[in-house]
Amino acid sequence: MALNILAMFTDRQTAEELHQIFKWDFIVRVPYDGATIKGKEIRKWLKQHKTAS
Repeated sequence: MALNILAMFTDRQTAEELHQIFKWDFIVRVPYDGATIKGKEIRKWLKQHKTAS
């Protein structure tokens, strides 16, 4: 799920490099009933993590 979400917002290589971190920062916190992760949150997270890699 994390890989697919990131692939919608960035290139495949970046998505593959960051999907495990994204999973721990976002996906594991999603309740069983589901949730919404806003695009602006994902773009902000990507900006922070792309500069760190």
